[in-house]
Amino acid sequence: MGYHCVVCVKQVPDTKRLTGQAMKDDGTVNRAALPAIFNPEDLNALEAALAIRDRHAGTVTVVTMGLPKAADVLR
Repeated sequence: MGYHCVVCVKQVPDTKRLTGQAMKDDGTVNRAALPAIFNPEDLNALEAALAIRDRHAGTVTVVTMGLPKAADVLR
């Protein structure tokens, strides 16, 4: 039968590419100035789920939320 692992993932701004335009005047993140990447901590969770699937059989389901562009993280 195996396990069914569900992993929640999110796109986050790539903080390794900070510029002077990274923050807006109101103190919020200027997402247009920073490329979106797969959250590294979520990638760790996905790798763990895949290892469990490989070791014990089963399935892995990955979900995300956000604007339609958030689906890019699933690809």
